[in-house]
Amino acid sequence: MKLFNRHLMRNHESRGLLELFFVTAVFSVLGIRFFLALTGYPSISPGNLHIAHVLLGGVLMMIALVIALAYINKSAYYLVAVLGGFGFGAFIDELGKFITGDNNYFYRPAVTLIYLVFVLLYLAIEKFVNKPRLSEQEKLINVLEIAKEVVLEDLDHRERRRALDLLKECSPSDPVTKALRELLYATQSVPVPGPDI
Repeated sequence: MKLFNRHLMRNHESRGLLELFFVTAVFSVLGIRFFLALTGYPSISPGNLHIAHVLLGGVLMMIALVIALAYINKSAYYLVAVLGGFGFGAFIDELGKFITGDNNYFYRPAVTLIYLVFVLLYLAIEKFVNKPRLSEQEKLINVLEIAKEVVLEDLDHRERRRALDLLKECSPSDPVTKALRELLYATQSVPVPGPDI
């Protein structure tokens, strides 16, 4: 278990990111179902092929994964949560096709199963977010994540306060804690941006 904890550090910002993923996934399923019902369930079927929207879901989740592996700033994390959520929604919407022998999108129990998947996902997110308090090492890693905004000249007052609050819970004699505190106090912060979409 120590090896697991050493390599997987919990993100202090996970609540917002996981909620964004969850909401976009639900919105994706509802949006697809609404659009298909409104348009009479059209299909893209050139010749013998049928191009299902599960493929769009897979592409969106792949793009989210590539962004997560290639970029390390805050905006990338939000983009990953949104694209991953839309991709997962498009994927799970086709559940009826995956569990029936005749690839029946309209399989009635599928809606209940999709609902159940989202309930379990919600409970898993709540369990993950409400885990025990962060370890000191995790707090320092999260402060380092916030400190990246200093380099991008995008550290706002709220982020600085959050980072300093995390540092208060770390050992004051730790040289990393001291260096991070000095960095946060030595740099100018920008105004807190207004709420985005």
